[in-house]
Amino acid sequence: MLLVNAVITITKERVDMSLCVLGMAEEFKTGRDRCERPLSADWYAITAASDNLSAPGGWRCRKVDIMSDAAAHAMLSKQAG
Repeated sequence: MLLVNAVITITKERVDMSLCVLGMAEEFKTGRDRCERPLSADWYAITAASDNLSAPGGWRCRKVDIMSDAAAHAMLSKQAG
């Protein structure tokens, strides 16, 4: 049952993220700023919740600093326009 709840939660989260990005893309399409797509992780980020549900660093979670570096690289390496 826990796995089903996790899958439903992740699916809802990704749909909500996609809807937010679509709205932001429409809002920012005429300005200097732009919004394309969310950085969705195939792996979980290490949080206090993931440490409580399994061993610390379990579930093959990525560290938050690695995910933030990937997001910064994705945003800063694209040409504006």
